[in-house]
Amino acid sequence: MTDASSSSAAVNCGSSRQQEVINWLLQQPDIKLEGVEVANAPGMEGGRGIYVKKEASIKAGTRILSIGIDHILTESQCRNSEIYEHLEQSARIQYGSKYQISATVAITTFLLDQMQEGRKASSPWRHMIELYPKLRQFDTVPIFWNREEKSWLKGSTVFAATRKRMQQLKSEYKLVRYLWNDPEVSFKKFLFVRLCVGSRCFGLTLEKGAKSQSACMPIADMPNHDVVPDAGWTFDTSSKAFVMSAKRPLAAGKQVFISYGRKPNCDLLLHYGFCLASNLRDSVQIDVQLGKSETKRLSISRHGQQIPTISFSILRMAMCILGHGEQDAKAILAKCVRQRMKKNVEDHKKSSHRKEDNDNEEEEKG
Repeated sequence: MTDASSSSAAVNCGSSRQQEVINWLLQQPDIKLEGVEVANAPGMEGGRGIYVKKEASIKAGTRILSIGIDHILTESQCRNSEIYEHLEQSARIQYGSKYQISATVAITTFLLDQMQEGRKASSPWRHMIELYPKLRQFDTVPIFWNREEKSWLKGSTVFAATRKRMQQLKSEYKLVRYLWNDPEVSFKKFLFVRLCVGSRCFGLTLEKGAKSQSACMPIADMPNHDVVPDAGWTFDTSSKAFVMSAKRPLAAGKQVFISYGRKPNCDLLLHYGFCLASNLRDSVQIDVQLGKSETKRLSISRHGQQIPTISFSILRMAMCILGHGEQDAKAILAKCVRQRMKKNVEDHKKSSHRKEDNDNEEEEKG
């Protein structure tokens, strides 16, 4: 990380071209970094992050970043574009009139249109696109793993989810593939934009009382994730700007983390390509047979929010067994669940009886 004495924050990040793009963006009057700068994240090839400047310290509540509305690409902008009309037509032809086009696909299609020859150089979103990571930097996302690497996921929910995600991406690609006849958009190019958009969108409420919508913007998508974030963000309807502020005092040189949402490791790995060693939101989904015709999907977390008495250590033990015998593991878990549910019913009955007794006592005292 480099020192930064100017208000536009010096950058030591990626290629020289990317440095030029970031510095140009930070010269725009409605894009501001205050007390922080962009720099390469250690241990992440080509990865970036937001850091407190070496000569600065930040108090809780301090605004550290703001992006004006003119530099925010919203879902509504994309859905109101000419290319979106063609996307809707493609969806009707291939999947029927009831098919719902997701916000991510709408934004992806819009950006692919902006990247077409003849439009690329003048697009107002060219700088944001230039700062996106290369497709090879997504190689930790399971859909790009080889067969042996994917086999490591057997026994986890990520194994089936990886296959399902690739099927979903291929079906989305069919929608956009022929929107531009010359040249045809390659699956590789679609994946590049789709994964960048999907991992960098924010949900914003642009007006009071309005519905939240997805949006992308440069610079603001650079902070990395932590379960306990250093900064929070919102859209300030009065100033019409995306604002990021410190949630606690931040020391000089510290990397500033935000939250990508309350996601377990399986979701983080599937969509972002990383896991956290100590993820307070970690959970695993398991289908267990509770009766002859009843199957229940359970999400069991480290904190036992769903099933308090089934500890995560028991779950991990069962998941290890999955590698040797899936039915054995499911039998163990089903037994645990049935016992827990039976105890819950018994406890509830006892609690109800105690409440009735207390109510009767109060009536008598009254």
